[in-house]
Amino acid sequence: MAEDAPQGPSDRPGNGRWRLWRAGALILIIVGGGYWGFGWLEHRFGVVIENDARIAADMISISSRVEGWVVKAPVGQGAALKAGDLILEIDSREAEQKLKELGARIKEIKAERDEVLVEIRVMDRQTNHRLAAQKYRVEASEAALGSATANAALKYRN
Repeated sequence: MAEDAPQGPSDRPGNGRWRLWRAGALILIIVGGGYWGFGWLEHRFGVVIENDARIAADMISISSRVEGWVVKAPVGQGAALKAGDLILEIDSREAEQKLKELGARIKEIKAERDEVLVEIRVMDRQTNHRLAAQKYRVEASEAALGSATANAALKYRN
């Protein structure tokens, strides 16, 4: 009969004690969920996650001005970055070879320019010498003309 006996007001669901336990459990769940959610959000937005070579944050395009293979990636998953940090290192042998080729080409062009300048000077000197020779020929012709004119005048006077 003790089983059939009516329960006291403190043991029934819906009374103050039971409501207090439910409210406490609900508050504990909300506070625990908020604490976990804040930690998850802080981790999600504060840590770089590498997944399939993409950054799990705002998409940032990373490009290089030179071609080449990546030889070193010092930044790993979850690393914090600052401005100026090295993200990737590209094999520089190809770029160095191109730089050497361009340096050699510059030297070649300078040598060709110097050669052309020397040819211009030689042609200028030759032209000046030819011009001077022609001037001397004109002077010699004028002198010969003067002499011939004087000879002709003497011949016709006599």
